[in-house]
Amino acid sequence: MTLLTGAISETVNKIAPLLVLYLGQATLPVTSFGSVQFAVSYIDIFLPFIAFGYGAYASIAIANPAGSALSPGRIMSTVTLLKLLHAVVIVAIALAVMMLPRYDAYRGLILSLGYLFVSSIIETDYVHSGTQSLAIRNIFSVISKLLCLGGVLILVRGPADYMYYGILSMLPNLLVALLSLRFSIKKIGWERPRTADLKPVFLGALPFGITNMLAFTLERFDVFFVEAFGGSAAVGLYVGPLRIVQSIATITAMVTSIFFSELVRIDDERRFSKHIEFSALLSMILLMPIAVGAFFVGGDLLATLFAATFANHSVMPGYVMALLSIGILATVGINTFGMQVLWLRNAMTRMNKIYAIGLISGCLLATWLGGLWGSIGVAAALAASKLTVATGCYLAARPFIPSFSWGFLARIALAAGAMAAVLFILGPDHLVWTKIMIGAVTYVCMAVLLFWRVIRDLLINGAPTKIAD
Repeated sequence: MTLLTGAISETVNKIAPLLVLYLGQATLPVTSFGSVQFAVSYIDIFLPFIAFGYGAYASIAIANPAGSALSPGRIMSTVTLLKLLHAVVIVAIALAVMMLPRYDAYRGLILSLGYLFVSSIIETDYVHSGTQSLAIRNIFSVISKLLCLGGVLILVRGPADYMYYGILSMLPNLLVALLSLRFSIKKIGWERPRTADLKPVFLGALPFGITNMLAFTLERFDVFFVEAFGGSAAVGLYVGPLRIVQSIATITAMVTSIFFSELVRIDDERRFSKHIEFSALLSMILLMPIAVGAFFVGGDLLATLFAATFANHSVMPGYVMALLSIGILATVGINTFGMQVLWLRNAMTRMNKIYAIGLISGCLLATWLGGLWGSIGVAAALAASKLTVATGCYLAARPFIPSFSWGFLARIALAAGAMAAVLFILGPDHLVWTKIMIGAVTYVCMAVLLFWRVIRDLLINGAPTKIAD
């Protein structure tokens, strides 16, 4: 039921941001749109230093209160206080860096998005994960995104409204945080934090914090390289496909969060491996057709949806979208084997080393490939760095999931291959919506045929008895 609720809400949560993206690109000049997106990325790069690793630490502690020295209410208040202390330092650094001359054009936008620091401080998603109340959080997200979509429709009317667009496009983060905080206080109560609790909670979250900062930087470093090589106009062209891909990639995060709240309670090795396998299966079966289809319809889709921006630039953004879509599949490996297995098996140091290698190699590649091919080279560097991290996470996680099998992947690849063959045969002479519809029908029919036994077990038993033949 949680999975179904999550799937429905995630569908709504994807449509609203894509509509906001569409309205922004249709209304604002590409330079203004790019400036907004760079300002968002500027704020985003600092937020992991506030969120740190408190979310993962607290969700595990709240899910297993018997193993924690602190009550859930004290965990929440202590985490909030620690994030506030982090924010004092991080906001000061962000303001100081913002005063550099190269950021003069972005300063007003960056200041207008300062509320994102507040949302990071009061965010309590870990309570929803620890208490298995993710459905409520998803409802909060739907309400917030629909409200902000309405605000964009009303207030963003022309090029001069880029500031309104920037504020409204990210405002759901704050609204969700406020609604979740109110729910969390009622759910587990708020206890006054004690100074003596700060150090043990900080040290407990430290390994997760390092991972969180590395992971978020890995997801955001590309925009800074694109801006360095091409300015805000290049960012405006790059961020369209990037935001679409990032929105789609959160399907993996949704699946991971649902399984994570169950995995924290599983000690049996065989059951643990089975849950990991089903998590990977579900993520891959949802994302594989998108990653493959992007190579055939990505450019046409961007030119159709965002004609005002991409009508004469569909080739470059199309290649960018295809390359970034490879990163979607890598995200499955990172979230499944890193954010689930390695986190829950206390292999954080190993995971942080993997992330550091991936991030350093990605920045070096972006410097080289970005200089050769601009945004396309940066997108290729990002995809390569994510694949590096995903491979490392799988190899590190393998000893903890001896029953895990990749048998399901051949069937997913076969269904995606059939879809790719159909799209190739259709060629460029058909409408993009026609190609998407025919490709989707082909994939779904093949997937149902190849996974009929798993689907039947899921409908009858609520979980598959066997995933790989």
